[in-house]
Amino acid sequence: MSPQEQERRRRYFIDKDFQGKYVALLVVFIIALGVAGILILMVGGRAPGVPEAQAELNKAIIAMVMVILVFCAFTVWYGIRFSHRVVGPVYAVGRHLNWIREGNYTRDLKLRDKDEFRNLALILNSMQSSLRERVRENVDTLQRAETGLAELTAVLGDASFDRERAQDMIRKLRGDLEATRVKNEGYITQ
Repeated sequence: MSPQEQERRRRYFIDKDFQGKYVALLVVFIIALGVAGILILMVGGRAPGVPEAQAELNKAIIAMVMVILVFCAFTVWYGIRFSHRVVGPVYAVGRHLNWIREGNYTRDLKLRDKDEFRNLALILNSMQSSLRERVRENVDTLQRAETGLAELTAVLGDASFDRERAQDMIRKLRGDLEATRVKNEGYITQ
């Protein structure tokens, strides 16, 4: 699949309520401007007793209504496209935050080139990278502790038990675990 095909929009209505309100607001604004223009034409174009002036005014009003309809169609089309560039990233950010909440730090947030909130995606990806690194450090500490416990078990089971070596291993394990605990407590306390 080519990059263009991957970036194609599958649906234009992701959050119908927001997108509908957004487009409706734009259309109402265009219609209000058009009605104001028609009213100005009607009030300013009145010439009492001149039928030719009335015919010209009627033509101007019809032209204005046609322009309003074209602008409304354009506004609906553009409003849906632009709102998708806002709502799509909001949806993706929400989905991404749910993954992070569940402890899944493996996927980066990817937005399309023309989407809004690209800077927010960079910040979230940076945050996720930091979380991933912290988890990796914790896993490394746990692996070292597991290895140390296995070595300690071997030392304790050996016929020529070396008490001092066992105590050194315990001190090292405690040190690693304490350092990890202190570091992680710093992340969750204020």
